[in-house]
Amino acid sequence: MKIKSVDFDKNGKGALVGTLIVIGDDGKSLGVEHAGNFSSPKDRDIFVGLLEELGIPEDKAKSALRDTLKHVREQLQIEPPEPADGQFSGHSRPVIMTNDRHLRETVDESWNLLERINGQDPKVFGFADTLAVITENTGQRRTDVLDVVALRSILDRHGDYIKLTRDGEKPDRPPRDDLDSMLARQETPQAPPLQRIVHSPVVRPDGSTVSVEGYDPTSELYVDLNGLEIPSIPDDPSPEDIQSAKKLIMVELLGDFPFAKDSDKAHAVALLMNPIVRSMVNGPTPLYLIDSPTPGTGKGLVAEVTGIIATGASPFVMTEANDQDEWRKRITSQLLLSPTIVLIDNIRRRLDSSALAAALTTQSWKDRMLGFSRMVSIPITCTWIATGNNAALSNEMARRIVRIRLDAKVERPWERSEFKHPDLSGWALEHRGEVVGALLLLIRAWVVAGMPKGSEVMGSFQQWANTMGGILQVAGIKSFLEDREEMYAQADVEMEAWHDFVGLWWVEWGETPVGVAQLIDIAKERGMLADLRGQRSEHGSRTAMGKRLSNLRDQVLGKYVIRAAGLAYDAKTLKYQLMIADSGPK
Repeated sequence: MKIKSVDFDKNGKGALVGTLIVIGDDGKSLGVEHAGNFSSPKDRDIFVGLLEELGIPEDKAKSALRDTLKHVREQLQIEPPEPADGQFSGHSRPVIMTNDRHLRETVDESWNLLERINGQDPKVFGFADTLAVITENTGQRRTDVLDVVALRSILDRHGDYIKLTRDGEKPDRPPRDDLDSMLARQETPQAPPLQRIVHSPVVRPDGSTVSVEGYDPTSELYVDLNGLEIPSIPDDPSPEDIQSAKKLIMVELLGDFPFAKDSDKAHAVALLMNPIVRSMVNGPTPLYLIDSPTPGTGKGLVAEVTGIIATGASPFVMTEANDQDEWRKRITSQLLLSPTIVLIDNIRRRLDSSALAAALTTQSWKDRMLGFSRMVSIPITCTWIATGNNAALSNEMARRIVRIRLDAKVERPWERSEFKHPDLSGWALEHRGEVVGALLLLIRAWVVAGMPKGSEVMGSFQQWANTMGGILQVAGIKSFLEDREEMYAQADVEMEAWHDFVGLWWVEWGETPVGVAQLIDIAKERGMLADLRGQRSEHGSRTAMGKRLSNLRDQVLGKYVIRAAGLAYDAKTLKYQLMIADSGPK
């Protein structure tokens, strides 16, 4: 089989037009004649399709067509207007032709361009089920999820997108459909997966250390040390090495903080260690609550110093939200930055957020991105911190929290003086490498000891408790998680108030179904449930009461149980009724 060209010439607009005839081995036409503009990919594809109908393989058909058109151009002395080895003449960048082509073809070529952009040092990553780059903000690197505009800008700077017209080649932009398709891809070899950005050496699950700047494909981490220098860590730390490391951490760095108990100091060490061992914990990690009876005790400074040791800068701050929807949005916004630490600063209300509770007990956060129409699934790899003065906790939150309580036992703790390091933040920044080295040494001692599991138990965070408890045990740091019962008792104060409230509810209404408004009236008359009745408006108080009753529905409180009892008169809210607990629903 061969292809014969007839009447080929350039028309007045520079296009290559003519007729092609397919000749069999016997010299006769195979019945395929095609007249067209062979500068057009569409006409070339039609002709190849006709050959495939004759049983000629696509690659053989394309090869014969390419050779024939090359011969024609040489005769007519025409420069080829089609790609040759992926390049058009006169272009220094890779060329992608956009018109008259299948989406899969242009998308594949755009992925190839992205792979070329990434090269040996990746710049675009697969993160949160989409694509992201790493940018620098206030001296600290973070992830920045790409939208259509940002991805188009990256591809356009590194490749030449063109379209062919009758007037020849024209510049084009990366097509919107291509960009949407790329952003929707979750796993692609051209965009390596990213779990998180780290700012100090960290430890892999097998006990080895990640300490080389740049992307680490084994752990899927991006390491940004920013000049941090770590002292040499002995392969097998001696008892003297361990004592020296403990002294630097517990005396030099943490020695001035008025920890209420030994368990609080142990938890502070665990907090410092959390970002380094996060990859070793195959599960969620709890919220570290830095708590004190009065302001000015040093809660913010503990969080600040933790951020400096972990990243060299202050931690990302997230204030508490007014409602669950706002909690969800703030959590999503923070996690999309791939923060090492998320700090919920200065909690004033009772900490009771179903969104935060969910984020603390999962390894991946799913939500719709603000300003986008797509869902994302973000790996949760941060260390959670909160600060507050005698922070009130719901039962749901209490089991997700590790407390670090400070108590200076003076009326004005902010007036204290004679500190070992008056500017502790400055000292921590100056000696950051030494402190990180001390933490790594304690972890190394645990690895050498065979990575024994800690004996402490903590529900949804058992992997974390096993790891952290084991490290502290080998280091000789005691009292880890010894205050759990006290934490639960603190949260149970709220339930005691509800026990008292339902007793009055029973006296007033018995088993009669009642609306939220009547229950708010009982709380106001008796001065109970201040957090619910103290909202900004009457509507806010009713909404808060309704949500709390919904959470307590079917829960036994003493000898009573709260049941839903149909819709109220407005057909928008529920009525509730009390029943004797052992009687069951009627």
